[in-house]
Amino acid sequence: MPNLTTPSAAAGGGTAPRTVRRKLGRPRLLIVGCGDIGLRIVARLRERFRVFGTATGPAGATAIRAAGAVPLALDLDRRDGRDGRIGALAPRVLVLAPPSPQGRADARAPRL
Repeated sequence: MPNLTTPSAAAGGGTAPRTVRRKLGRPRLLIVGCGDIGLRIVARLRERFRVFGTATGPAGATAIRAAGAVPLALDLDRRDGRDGRIGALAPRVLVLAPPSPQGRADARAPRL
């Protein structure tokens, strides 16, 4: 693997320049259940990460986009077969979705 540090970075001058980081891409973060708390996290991390946030409806998607993240439609209460690959979007996943409102077992968590 090639050394990606610059001469100034190797001499103790800091990290690699922003152009090298931009070329390699920002790390990806998926926030499942990107409501109020998720939007606050997006505001803090959108410069360091490419953030994806899930919403169940258009209003949530609009808020996620306005906060600077990529909105994704995901409803953990419905199983329509389209959600199976969502975990491959990002190696870092933050789950903020609440558990199922009815029953003793959480039906949402297994759908992740």
